[in-house]
Amino acid sequence: MRPSIGEQLEQVRRILDDVVAPHVQEPYPQDILGGVANTLSGLAANWHRVPAFLQWDVDEIRQLLADWLDLGGQQADAAIADDVRTALELPRPSDNPLDFEALDEYDRRLRGGLEAVVPSVAERAEFAELRPRLTEYFSARVDRYPIVVAPPPAFAARRP
Repeated sequence: MRPSIGEQLEQVRRILDDVVAPHVQEPYPQDILGGVANTLSGLAANWHRVPAFLQWDVDEIRQLLADWLDLGGQQADAAIADDVRTALELPRPSDNPLDFEALDEYDRRLRGGLEAVVPSVAERAEFAELRPRLTEYFSARVDRYPIVVAPPPAFAARRP
């Protein structure tokens, strides 16, 4: 059925480019508008890749959090360990694979746990083996993130 989600997003971008942009005269609003248009193009082209990315992200974070607990998370910070355990015990949103909102929320909860453990991984010797894995995870996350947005041409031209 048409228009698809991607086509709809691309048409909104086109409207911004063709109808709104000619009436925006100041450089800063032009840059903002260009960024919004580029973001819409990135979403239009890649929105369908987000669920697979979130599944990968969930799996990676779950493993990092479980390993943090196994290496002594409870001794490092009992309150954070309790939060991490609670996050790991949440049911995976697998009953409806098309429920992107539930998957996104689940990923957000796990990322909150990961955010909480990062300082102890960086600072405490018992978590030293997690440091390279955490770095690899963040690098892989950047590489795999499905929505790639180029800066607007005017903004990119002004960068040194």
